[in-house]
Amino acid sequence: GADAAVQVLDADFNVLAINRMAQREYERLWNRTLNPGDNLLRLFEDRPDIRDAMRRPWSRALSGEAFVEVQIVGRDTDDPPAFEFRFSPLRSSDGAVIGAYVLAYDVTERLRDQARLLQA
Repeated sequence: GADAAVQVLDADFNVLAINRMAQREYERLWNRTLNPGDNLLRLFEDRPDIRDAMRRPWSRALSGEAFVEVQIVGRDTDDPPAFEFRFSPLRSSDGAVIGAYVLAYDVTERLRDQARLLQA
């Protein structure tokens, strides 16, 4: 029931958890199915551009950095959406980074509204 697409990966880019909203976005934007146990990078072996674009932010989070970025994704579609990604490292009880997670929010309409305000 979250209003965010949620994914959790281990240090090897294996999916530990993913909510239905995130799964729908993978299907909609890239016609790919991503489930727990899948490897995110292997999912896009045939698309190194997408694979590398995904590896960059996840690697930052897996190195221990928490950050927010806005990106347009799914440029292969007619009307690519924009998402705000909130990446965070996932830590063990002793503080070691054991994975990372992201909360992704569709901000397409917000950015369009801001652009319309600037034009006005």
